[in-house]
Amino acid sequence: MVACGRRSFVRSALVLVLVAFLCTPSAGQRVKGTTPIAPAFVEHADSWAGSEFLLLGGPVRVFCEPGRFVLQLVGTEEACEAMHEGSGAPAPIRASRACNIEFQLPSGTQPEGQALQPGVVNILRGTDPSTWRTGLRRYGAVVYRNALPGVDLRLEPSGDGVRLEARSGSSDAYWLDLACAGMDAIVPKDAGLLIRTPAGDVLLAGVEHVTTGTVRIPLRPGWGTIAQTTGPDLTYGSYFGGSDVDEGYGVAVHWPGTGATRTFVCGRTASATIAPSFPAGSFDVTHNGLFDAFVLKLNGAGNQLVYATYIGGDQDDVALDMVVDGSGNAYVTGLTSSIGFPTTSGAFDTTYNGSGDAFALALDSTGASLTFSTFLGGSAEDVGYGIAIDGSGNAFVTGQTSSTDYPLLNPPPKNNKLNGTASGPDSDGFVTKLVAGGASIGYSTYITGDLSDACVDLVVDSSGQAHVVGNTDSLAIAALPPPFSSVPGFDPSGDGGSDSGFLASLSASGSQVLMRTFLEGSGDDTANGVSVDGSGYVYATGYTASSGFPVTSGSYDTSLNGGQDAFLVRVELSSGNLAYGTFLGGSANEIAWDMDLIGTGVVALFGSTASTNFPTTSRAYDTTHNGGLDVFAAKLDVSQSGSAALVGSTFVGGRQDDEGLAVRYDAHEGKVHATGWTKSNAFPTAGLPLDNGYSGGTDAFIIRVTMP
Repeated sequence: MVACGRRSFVRSALVLVLVAFLCTPSAGQRVKGTTPIAPAFVEHADSWAGSEFLLLGGPVRVFCEPGRFVLQLVGTEEACEAMHEGSGAPAPIRASRACNIEFQLPSGTQPEGQALQPGVVNILRGTDPSTWRTGLRRYGAVVYRNALPGVDLRLEPSGDGVRLEARSGSSDAYWLDLACAGMDAIVPKDAGLLIRTPAGDVLLAGVEHVTTGTVRIPLRPGWGTIAQTTGPDLTYGSYFGGSDVDEGYGVAVHWPGTGATRTFVCGRTASATIAPSFPAGSFDVTHNGLFDAFVLKLNGAGNQLVYATYIGGDQDDVALDMVVDGSGNAYVTGLTSSIGFPTTSGAFDTTYNGSGDAFALALDSTGASLTFSTFLGGSAEDVGYGIAIDGSGNAFVTGQTSSTDYPLLNPPPKNNKLNGTASGPDSDGFVTKLVAGGASIGYSTYITGDLSDACVDLVVDSSGQAHVVGNTDSLAIAALPPPFSSVPGFDPSGDGGSDSGFLASLSASGSQVLMRTFLEGSGDDTANGVSVDGSGYVYATGYTASSGFPVTSGSYDTSLNGGQDAFLVRVELSSGNLAYGTFLGGSANEIAWDMDLIGTGVVALFGSTASTNFPTTSRAYDTTHNGGLDVFAAKLDVSQSGSAALVGSTFVGGRQDDEGLAVRYDAHEGKVHATGWTKSNAFPTAGLPLDNGYSGGTDAFIIRVTMP
């Protein structure tokens, strides 16, 4: 039985709680318009539901009634508001979403308050003063006497939930069994149980699972605990797609200043019909042919499309990366093979160049129109893999080109022509800066070596310097006149055989290479994601099959674990020195596809793993590999030594292959938002999903994960 929604226990969420303290309280949950309150059990705080006591002020609510107590998971104020966004409901109703887990005690067992606390609570419900409740006492604990003969059950608030203790005057070994309802599943975890519900997960430590729906608390010194998981925890999960192939490649976040953060996703779709349908007023709600690029924006709860649009012509089109500015305008890059791909008047290049062009465009905040849209390319194939913006609205695009006539402006020395071999030209990476508005370029350069090269991601710092990662077969990248030592980089020369990753930094003018280094060992190595902090360090991630990949002493993991591992490196920009390097993986294969900076030295990594023993952390959402490829989400702190550096790590997936491709961190809510694709009909959904069912083929997925 799932006890989720507006039930009698939800009525407490319709109450304005005012607390008058007789002394200074300890820190607790902030109730709007009041001083923070310490968690406490309040007597008769919810008489409509028949509760004798209600735990208020903590991350969970507990209703104590005769014969049972009920744990209620309630979202944050902003999240709850977002769940009902657009419904027209008044604010109290918008804050009423909850999920209840019921713990049954013997019939007639009565709760009583203990440890009277300072202060009283006044509940003012409605406008009729005769219904108001005032002077309600606060208690530090609730005890159920004689839950079994001679056995008491005591509940106390704790930092992340509520503690349970079964007490007996006898030294005999007893157990107190509680019937439990209102969950999706109970999973053994960390010497306890993980209860999964539609509103989130709850960890019960120090208890056992006896039979279906029964929790057993041992009668021994010490406490069992009930706590909401501290992460990583899946708070939102949704499919997106139709019956054909749908894949998410890029993700972005935007907090509009009120309510919850909005998620943006871009990718490609071959589905002419997708449910829910694209909202009227979006730029293009009609599929154009073959694969179309798509861009969508979710409301804060994730259960509604603010806008969703196809972008494309009659051939294949794909959106591979995106970023959103402070006003909610979405900038997108990718690949088009369509002569009729939509461009805007006055844009830098409105004519298709042939063989596949990169594109760069901006959608306005409503998703109704293109602010600008331009081709980027020459006569051969060109692909835009990554896009970033600076504070002035300039857009930076990076990717791969095989065009000898790709448009250039002010490139660094020796990066002004495409490299070639005896059999013809190879591909090179490129970085192009589009001036705000998309009408002209500020600079444009190849990132070139002596063989094939590709740039796959970039980030721009506050000084306008672009930092790019990519992959190469070359012996030198971001080629410069000798001596190579004139430019910092801890590994300036390639190994001459295997695929290698690289990291390079360009000056704000684009005319100088500030730093460049290979990221490689003796095997195949690929760099996929890049971030930069405000302290002069650049970060890169990807995957490596090299046991000799550069790592640093004391990092999380200095040994290759399987066929290929994910990696994380931190490089000092000024010196090019390796400041941190680590493997991350299990006994099979991992790929880190993307990363984002959470704070200085703290990063979120996102990708996929085939390893059943991929490292996860305590209280993670899912510590068990589900089959095929699973998504992983991990948080690493490079200031910590050894195993302490892995702050959080979890699987997310179903029984078939799931690929995690893009991630962005939302500082406002402390979550990562991510996308990719899944072939699993049981990929986990959570919160209020836009679509909770697999549609066939390959579906895009959208998730939000809290990070500890």
